[in-house]
Amino acid sequence: MEHNVRNNRKDQQNHKRLKEFCPFVEDPHDDCYCFNIMNSLEISRVIHYCGKNFEECEIYKRNL
Repeated sequence: MEHNVRNNRKDQQNHKRLKEFCPFVEDPHDDCYCFNIMNSLEISRVIHYCGKNFEECEIYKRNL
């Protein structure tokens, strides 16, 4: 039983960690901010949208 409890905690931690980044970071679209970082404006967008705020990103919404 303890093994299952440990696995459940680990799954919850992984799920929480995964929610901290946009799912497209691993496989970005051509228009994703993280795909081609060209200037400081893009870097600030990557930090904001590709992190915890990805659900606010127009690119994310458009590509769902």
